[in-house]
Parts: sequence; structure tokens; C-alpha cells
Amino acid sequence: MNHQTSTITLMNTTEKESKLVRVHITAGAKKENLTEDDGVLKVSVKERAEKNMANRRMCELVAEHFHVSAGAVRIIAGHHHPRKIVSIIT
Repeated sequence: MNHQTSTITLMNTTEKESKLVRVHITAGAKKENLTEDDGVLKVSVKERAEKNMANRRMCELVAEHFHVSAGAVRIIAGHHHPRKIVSIIT
């Protein structure tokens, strides 16, 4: 799979790279899906936007997409908004 998402690569002091990715999430969808469109990951999750359930599932799907653990994906901005900036540690 080709990952041509527009990302910003940062260097961590632990010598691991961190990518910042823009994500647009749709909670409460009938079908889960992850696509890329103009450098933005569009993620649909079945979970509702309650008690952080949709955000957790979005992190899991993004982690699968980039072949990293779910713990390597963190929401940097947009915790309570459909448009988010996510950090992925590789």
C-alpha cells in the first residue's frame, strides 16, 4: 500500500520519527472505512462520538494503516472535533 499522505516529519529526542497527519473522522457510520483524499485521511468508524470511543477506534484504524501499534498514534489537536491532527511515531 502506498502512503502518500501529506505528513510533517519531526525528530524525537529518542531518535524515533514522528509524523503529523491530518484526519477527518465520521463517527456513527454504518461501515468502517479509511481512505486518503488530498493528503487527508478520511476515517469512518461505527462507534459514536461519546466517551472517546470514536477517537480510540480511529487511532486503531490509523495504526493499522501505517503498520504501527495503536499506542504509537496520538491525537495532537481536535479531540472534540471531526478534523484532527494525529501524531504517528515510527
